[in-house]
Amino acid sequence: LGSYVDYGSLGADNLYFPTDIDFDANGRAFMTQANGQIRILDSAGLLQSTPYAVGEDATDFSVPYDRAMTSVALHPDFLNVGTAGYGKFYTVEASVAFDWNDADFTNPITGKNPFHGQHTSLLYEYTVANPLANALDLQDAVLNPSGADSRRIVLSARQRHHSHNFDDLAFDATGILYL
Repeated sequence: LGSYVDYGSLGADNLYFPTDIDFDANGRAFMTQANGQIRILDSAGLLQSTPYAVGEDATDFSVPYDRAMTSVALHPDFLNVGTAGYGKFYTVEASVAFDWNDADFTNPITGKNPFHGQHTSLLYEYTVANPLANALDLQDAVLNPSGADSRRIVLSARQRHHSHNFDDLAFDATGILYL
């Protein structure tokens, strides 16, 4: 992503290793970062001071693994009130805290160093009450998915190495999400 966007020219020098970007219909840029945060650049290119959202496993990213948020995709109807996609966006996140035994897809962990960067790749669906807000209230969102702003795990896969991850997300013109 860095080869496509000059973040300094966007006034976003305070970002922490941006990993992906998507835009809403109002021109706001939603950017995932390697520290597990989503940051918003408003339509004037100003970085909002408060993170829009912080991932479930946004903890210590000093280890050289591909952890945190690697992708974001806003539903094409993110801002369209009354549609199934209103207020919905999706992220790919890597977690070391997620219980491997609960993963939808698993693989045997074998080899010389079976614990080198093992984690779980998670596809999250976020549903937000106000898509125009500049920050979400995700307090206990996983434990209380009926809250105003919530997230749920759509798909999980056990990964055996730090370089094995879900990666890009994108919607096509008909509203189908691709991973």
